[in-house]
Amino acid sequence: MLGGKMLKLSIELLQDCSEDEQAQAFIWLFSRARDLGVLHQWEAKARFAVSSTYTTGTSKFLKEKQDKPQNKIRALKAIRNGLDIFLKEAKDQLDALQLTIPRGFTIEAFDALEKELGEAGYIIQ
Repeated sequence: MLGGKMLKLSIELLQDCSEDEQAQAFIWLFSRARDLGVLHQWEAKARFAVSSTYTTGTSKFLKEKQDKPQNKIRALKAIRNGLDIFLKEAKDQLDALQLTIPRGFTIEAFDALEKELGEAGYIIQ
């Protein structure tokens, strides 16, 4: 039970920290969880939580589908709404065929964006 509370607290507090601060905090938290005897439970939950979000900004490339015509307006709407950015930024990313996934972007949101872009004629690589 304590491991779950530690995990929730650490994820909430560390979202806005730098990567160095996050690394130092996780080392301390893992050693504390080991001392309390809950490392195996906490480690599994922490790995799942970290794998279910993008913790830092990530670049993904777009590719135009060969078998489907591209609907640029639909793709712009998907990028703009999915990434919560301005239209100019969405247009620049679409023109460059490169998306910048923001920090804290969930896998579920990424899947929804990928589906919308697929329907618009684009593939995320």
